[in-house]
Amino acid sequence: MLFKSIFTVAGALASLSSAATTNNCPGGTADTGYYKGNGPCTQCPNGFTTAGSGATEPSQCNVCPAGSYIQSSTCTVCPIGQYSTTSGSTYCSVCPDGQTTTGVGSTSQTQCNSCTPG
Repeated sequence: MLFKSIFTVAGALASLSSAATTNNCPGGTADTGYYKGNGPCTQCPNGFTTAGSGATEPSQCNVCPAGSYIQSSTCTVCPIGQYSTTSGSTYCSVCPDGQTTTGVGSTSQTQCNSCTPG
């Protein structure tokens, strides 16, 4: 009977421990509370986001790299015909008229090339 009680208590503590570390902060926010998993969830600074939901530290807020921009708390790759030169961009710049990029995620206007007719 003693073994059963010990295992029951150990199981309850394991459940309690995993519940305490569960974090429901949505993407783009991080848990800033003293007891992780209980919130509050705080928005990352402008131009920063998290890799997904469940960030437990503000240090998990990262800047989006060049070639992408932040949109709705998510890093989004610049589409064909656009580029971003710096990390933390909130938009992608459009290539000059008559030019486009050969792929997504361009990081410089020099990657904009003249379009060939047809």
